[in-house]
Amino acid sequence: MFFVTPIDRAVKRMRPSKGLVRQRRTVFFPRGGLISRRRRMRAGGWFTLLGLLLALVARPSAGAEMIAAPPSLSGLMSALAQSGAVRASFQESRMLAVLVDPIETSGQLYFLPPQRLARVTRWPSPSKVIVDGPLVILEDGLGRRELNLDQSPIGQSLIGGIVVLLGGDFDGLNRLYETVYEAHEESWTLTMVPINSTLRSMIREIRVAGLGQTITQIKTLETNGDVTTTQLTNIETGVPITEVEQAAFSTTPAPRK
Repeated sequence: MFFVTPIDRAVKRMRPSKGLVRQRRTVFFPRGGLISRRRRMRAGGWFTLLGLLLALVARPSAGAEMIAAPPSLSGLMSALAQSGAVRASFQESRMLAVLVDPIETSGQLYFLPPQRLARVTRWPSPSKVIVDGPLVILEDGLGRRELNLDQSPIGQSLIGGIVVLLGGDFDGLNRLYETVYEAHEESWTLTMVPINSTLRSMIREIRVAGLGQTITQIKTLETNGDVTTTQLTNIETGVPITEVEQAAFSTTPAPRK
């Protein structure tokens, strides 16, 4: 017996941009069976790339002066809104309920306010996700796919929620998620539950934790028991993005070889 991951079902509901041929990317897993390394690395790819694309996870350096946690969610969002451009390295671990070992990926993440994002995966296989306003582009070994968030309530909730979090859009976040924020001296936690009923049937909640004005961890819990955790290092905020790095945001298809 086979089953399909929840996010794959969600992506099937996301309509490609006009003029493009629909290309479905469905990941199958045999229940109780062995899964090839290649399939395991692809497992939950859309969920990983879209759901945690914008996670800003930083660990303060040893000896760094601790900053008190914002007393309210609006205060936190205000601080995030002032972060400016972001550059970071990411390491991500996705634990599937049907697997013993986690699926791991790593690469580079860039953010240009207000709505431009690029996630470049280097390992184990190269891929790239670009978010430019409502346009989402995925490039990997299977080719290139484009999605329009304006045509997908699920995409708007999943990707849009992370975009507004990163951009510090307090009102936008509350339109998409039910939130619970708690501050304890330097540390804080934010729990986000999707308002969209279809997304809520797949995503139980997103847990964000941080120190001071910095996000230190983001964890997404799916209703089927899968858990994805993304951590970033070498975080730089308010920095200029180089011309070479700007290429990661290009929405022009690469020439065929």
